[in-house]
Amino acid sequence: MKKIVCSAVIPVFIVLCLSGCPDASDDDKSVGEITIYNIPKDIPVFSISGTSPNSAPVFKVYLNASNYMEDDKPPAAKGIAAVSATTLQANNKHTVTIQLLNPNAPGEEDPDLDTGPWSGTANFFSVMICPQDVTEHGVDAVWIQGSTLPLNRGMKQCNWEELINFRDGMKIENDPMQFYEKTLALYTDIILKDNDITK
Repeated sequence: MKKIVCSAVIPVFIVLCLSGCPDASDDDKSVGEITIYNIPKDIPVFSISGTSPNSAPVFKVYLNASNYMEDDKPPAAKGIAAVSATTLQANNKHTVTIQLLNPNAPGEEDPDLDTGPWSGTANFFSVMICPQDVTEHGVDAVWIQGSTLPLNRGMKQCNWEELINFRDGMKIENDPMQFYEKTLALYTDIILKDNDITK
């Protein structure tokens, strides 16, 4: 919460009144960027058994926002950010701020394409982290987590560790949420079309 520093001569009730005045933009829940923190430095290769013999450093972070749960519906917004030494924090985890962009137009496949800034809200969003090289492990090298809360101004900051782990869902027999299908769709539509990824 923002601290208000004032002179002792200012009556307390005035300070309380000023700090409680509603912002004219309070009704606007639009968000144009999101900061995601506690992103792991390395991605373990996914394994149903729980053992991860290999891991690879995170290279990119992708955000996919949608108003639908179905993976065949068009996204509402996208975002992408590369990690680096400057995004690595003292806790050995990354923090990135992702500028939200309009989704690609039909026929445009490059996820890095600058489609112009997006500002708005969406019912759902997921965050995918990926190594630079997926040649050996393919879809098992990526890690996706999703939010139970909509994308809006209240989610301007997001803790990776508090998102829903798609990998946990994929371990459920006859997974009702189809986490594997959703992961495969995002991997196919984004990772495999990113020219920065070795595949």
